[in-house]
Amino acid sequence: MELISQWDLMTDLFEGVPIGMTLWEADGSLSMANACFMSMIGYSLEEVDTLEKWHHLAHPDPEYRDQVLKEWQEDRGVPAETKDLCKIPSVRERQVTCKDGSIKIIEFRAAFFANNTALVALTDITKRKVTEMAREELISELERFTYTVSHDLKSPIITIKGFLGKLAHDIENENRESIQKDIERIDIAATRMNHLLDELLNLSRIGRLGLTLEEVNLDEAVAEVIETLHSQVSEADGSIRVEGQLPTVMAISVRIREVFQNIIENSLKFTRQGVAPEIEIGSRLESGKTVFYVKDNGIGIDPRYHDKIFNLFEQLEPDKRGTGIGLTVVKRIIKHHNGSIWVESDGESAGSTFYFTLS
Repeated sequence: MELISQWDLMTDLFEGVPIGMTLWEADGSLSMANACFMSMIGYSLEEVDTLEKWHHLAHPDPEYRDQVLKEWQEDRGVPAETKDLCKIPSVRERQVTCKDGSIKIIEFRAAFFANNTALVALTDITKRKVTEMAREELISELERFTYTVSHDLKSPIITIKGFLGKLAHDIENENRESIQKDIERIDIAATRMNHLLDELLNLSRIGRLGLTLEEVNLDEAVAEVIETLHSQVSEADGSIRVEGQLPTVMAISVRIREVFQNIIENSLKFTRQGVAPEIEIGSRLESGKTVFYVKDNGIGIDPRYHDKIFNLFEQLEPDKRGTGIGLTVVKRIIKHHNGSIWVESDGESAGSTFYFTLS
């Protein structure tokens, strides 16, 4: 039976573990690094063969790098008196810039020996941290969602209960004209509640429908949306113009139509008194990225509320039709496509332009 030296066993173990492993000498040189570590960061061994090189590449921001170096010195501390002992491994989470420019969140476990060598294990926890942040964001959103839903559903319920009492009184007094008005008010409140619940259901489904990306010809998609809204545009004596040719994108077709429809309906809703709505749709290239826009000549939006309008149930004009969910739906769809959305407006009577990108 072939005998295997302790060094060979350690080397095999070092190379075989499914996490990054490095061994740093007292002078700051890298004496060992396994394949998992090299694959994780993407740099060559020559590029990170000293602590100085490693810290400059992994932490390009000087302020953050100084913080990491300070922690390294704190963790190393005073060496143990005998070389057989080492300090309890320290655990740190750090952002690391890889060779391809991506930033990973890596957990470092460093054991410092008496001779000032350091054995460091590195675990890529980026996915876990992203999941945790997404979960925290979801919990926060659910809390807001629960509060706002309970608040907004109370309004039509209170209306219905109030007019049911009035209806009973009018029936008792045989006041036919008031009875009809009571029924109409109750019907309006019930319709609003139904509409609200439908939109909430639609909002909850975004990102969970399992729909796949496909090539979407935006010229055709927007043309279909404009046709769908034809009666609303005609009723407002308005016009919609598509500037230039829109590109074909990879997206969830039905959702992208919702984006354009919701933004256009928002523009048709918030028009200036006595001014026919004019809406322009187009796209342009900015820094190599396609930016889509929907521009209107409506009442405009005060810059203080440019972020607020995308929040659930936010209505800057409470007397207007709608539930305050439309732009929240739009934002969530865009986010589901790894894009971003924002609005620009100089304020009252200046019109608004909604911009969005798709990954």
